Amino acid sequence: TYGLELISITKGESTYYYIYDGLGNVVAVTDDAGQTIQTYNYDAFGDPQPWPGHSHFG
Repeated sequence: TYGLELISITKGESTYYYIYDGLGNVVAVTDDAGQTIQTYNYDAFGDPQPWPGHSHFG
């Protein structure tokens, strides 16, 4: 589902929602219940920063 940005994605019977920061970066993905499934961090230049145990959603 789209608004100004991608709002949600449906995989099978589950819907996941994208949470954006003020710069338009995705900072989290939540499920139907509002539980955080994945978080994302960025450096001062907006580049994604991995961390141990990080896996890409999807």
